[in-house]
Amino acid sequence: MDLPALVTEALLLALWLSMPVLGACLLVAVLTSLIAPSVQAGDASLSFVPKWLAAFGALWLSQHYLRDRLLGFAGHVLQLIAELGR
Repeated sequence: MDLPALVTEALLLALWLSMPVLGACLLVAVLTSLIAPSVQAGDASLSFVPKWLAAFGALWLSQHYLRDRLLGFAGHVLQLIAELGR
C-alpha cells in the first residue's frame, strides 16, 4: 500500500468534488458584481441568495458524477484495506 499516493488521490478527489460548487459560485459572484453597480443595490442578499442557489443547483446537477467518484474512491480504499488483511 502506497500511503502518499492514497493521500494524493484523496486530496485530488476533494479538489474535483468541490469544483462544480466553487465554479458555480464563482461565476455567480462575478455576474452579481457586474450587475450590482448598474442597479445600485447594496443589499447583502443580492450576492448571497444567487450564490446559495447556484451552489445547490451545481450539487443537484453534478450529484451522479460526485457519487460515482466517491464510490470509486471508497471501493479503492476498501480494496486496499482488504489486501492489507491478507
